[in-house]
Amino acid sequence: MLSINNPEILEVLEDFHGGMLPFVMGEQKYLVFKIPKECILTVKKNKKLEILLDKINLNDKVIPVLLAIFHDDEDEPLILKNPLFDQDLNVYQEFFRAEKIQISFFNENNYELMYYEAMLENIGLFIEQLRSMKCVNVESVNQYEFMKAYCDWEIVDKINYESKILITLLEPLFPDDFLITDLRGVNYDGIDNHSIYYTQLIRDENPGKFQELEIAKMLSRIFKPDQIFINPLKIEDGKEIADIIVVTENELFLIQAKDTPNTEEILSSSLKRKKSKTLKHFKKAVEQYKGAARYINQIKDLEFKIAEHIYKFPEIQQKKLRSIIIVKELFLHDYSEYSKIMLQAMQQENSPCLFWDFTDLQEKTMVLRDNLLEFNNFYDRTYERARHDQEFLKVVLANRIN
Repeated sequence: MLSINNPEILEVLEDFHGGMLPFVMGEQKYLVFKIPKECILTVKKNKKLEILLDKINLNDKVIPVLLAIFHDDEDEPLILKNPLFDQDLNVYQEFFRAEKIQISFFNENNYELMYYEAMLENIGLFIEQLRSMKCVNVESVNQYEFMKAYCDWEIVDKINYESKILITLLEPLFPDDFLITDLRGVNYDGIDNHSIYYTQLIRDENPGKFQELEIAKMLSRIFKPDQIFINPLKIEDGKEIADIIVVTENELFLIQAKDTPNTEEILSSSLKRKKSKTLKHFKKAVEQYKGAARYINQIKDLEFKIAEHIYKFPEIQQKKLRSIIIVKELFLHDYSEYSKIMLQAMQQENSPCLFWDFTDLQEKTMVLRDNLLEFNNFYDRTYERARHDQEFLKVVLANRIN
């Protein structure tokens, strides 16, 4: 694995928010992706991906953008955007001259799931277009305006496929059908044996358990690990309160998580079916949020059990209650429907709740890492705006591009 042969890459990835990252060691060129598991499995299935070049016009500035295309569906592929600033153009101009590279795929928590030798094709026209473009300095860009343009996914309808680099996977440099088990002593009270994190690429059974572990790991960027509890059960009847509970000195977070199996068959589903599945999971998560919030608002002291351990938090009503729903994927064109369902539920329970997909959670916890105050402020601003406008919008944190 790349991370075994070159462990220093893990330090770089720790601060890397996600996307693609080229680097060179000696004469060997590596392309690293830090992306969702669905994109990784799509590459495994197709043994290829495409890199295209586009641009964002922002006032008097032109910002080049690399698009990585993952064809889980021919009409609506998964797309990763990678803006180019400063000296990025020079790096990529040199990097994409290679005919063969080594390519490695990591998930959002920096665990390497695939490592291949790969071939680059159709380099000429792509490099020519890349050479004709100029980079701007990131400090000279209005971040708010940039992020508005950057998140305009309608750009996908205008993609020019004439100039593209085709990356074809050749030989695996490490098996990709393994289970990763991390025993480095991360002390989440809700994780089996208090110290185990595990993940794998293909998930056809109990995908929710993997997702809960990954969500807990992301939340530990904001909260202390011993404040995060997975699958807490009521003492009185053994029923689950929420998928994850976070208890701090002043806050109580209820997390409801929904995922689907990560298999080639699921990835090949039509967009209509994927959206239908998301809506079904979203509605179920909303009902779970309502039940959990109602339960918390009816008790004086919070007491729950995980494995053989019992946890008690007195005077729970003195803590600020916030809820978050995490689903695998949300679709921009369906936000009005999500909003209608969520706003009605919040009115019934008189308790705030936000909904994010997995990519949103990755972004928020990376940008606001080690800053609980700002995380809470962001949560409250988003909630108040949605309540005022009677609509939730997809919010992207601007300093992601730094």
